[in-house]
Amino acid sequence: MSDLQQNTEQEFEPTRAQRVLQIRSARQGRLSTFLPALALIVFGVLLLIHPVELSPALLLGGAFAAAGLSFLVRFALSERREAGNLFIGLLILGVLLIVALGESGIFAPIQPWPLWIGVAGVAALLTGLLATPQQGRLFMPALLLLTISATVLVFTLASFPTTLLNVVRVLWPLLLILFALALLPRVIRADRG
Repeated sequence: MSDLQQNTEQEFEPTRAQRVLQIRSARQGRLSTFLPALALIVFGVLLLIHPVELSPALLLGGAFAAAGLSFLVRFALSERREAGNLFIGLLILGVLLIVALGESGIFAPIQPWPLWIGVAGVAALLTGLLATPQQGRLFMPALLLLTISATVLVFTLASFPTTLLNVVRVLWPLLLILFALALLPRVIRADRG
């Protein structure tokens, strides 16, 4: 074997550190799939012990729960703490929780939709706090989503007296203007910096 050919092969061989990272990543991927699979096996055994008539909604919910758990486990096992895995996992599980609570009769069918907006806000807030590095840029959208969710939920539940609702109906554009004015200094500082 010529020296040139041997040098070329050595350049393309992964170093020991690269191989260790590849093996670790493969193990983490297998474990993040193993735990949801184990949960589905336990669920299947429980269904064998106590048969329940399975609806398509229950099967679909179980599949989405397994997917959400898979994203969360992958986030927990990853050294990089990837924000996307956490956000998608929390979003899937949060929406499933709201749907399950709605199906159990805790909510009327129309009431929970503002909570879905809140789930996205909570998922964004937790992602901003738990991801590595912290995703500070997610805090403002998360707080905005949570505020919108709470506001719409209050109106959906008709918790306000009608006179207050009439005042809010007229003045809500003023809130948008105030919010935009609060954002302007930040944008101006970013342009100067």
